[in-house]
Amino acid sequence: MANITSFSGVQNFIMRVVATDYNQFAIVFYRIVQDGVQSVATLLGRTTELNPELRKRFVNFAMTLGFTDENIFFSDPMEKCMDV
Repeated sequence: MANITSFSGVQNFIMRVVATDYNQFAIVFYRIVQDGVQSVATLLGRTTELNPELRKRFVNFAMTLGFTDENIFFSDPMEKCMDV
C-alpha cells in the first residue's frame, strides 16, 4: 500500500509490525479507513509449519484486538512461493 492513491476509496491506513524475529515470522497489524474502519492482523511465516506457541501468541494478540474465534483462521501452508 505504498501508493495509497491506487487503492480506490482508502482514505488512510496504519501498518505496524507488532512482533518479529526477522528470520522466522512477523505479526503485522493493519487498520484501514475506507467507508468505516477495518482491522486486520496477519501472521507471516517463512516456513510451511509454524510453532504452536507462535500460533497461540498470534491468537492471543488478535483476541486483545476484539477478534473472536470465528474471525481467526490459519490458511494451508504454501509449498513454494510464486514468483511475481
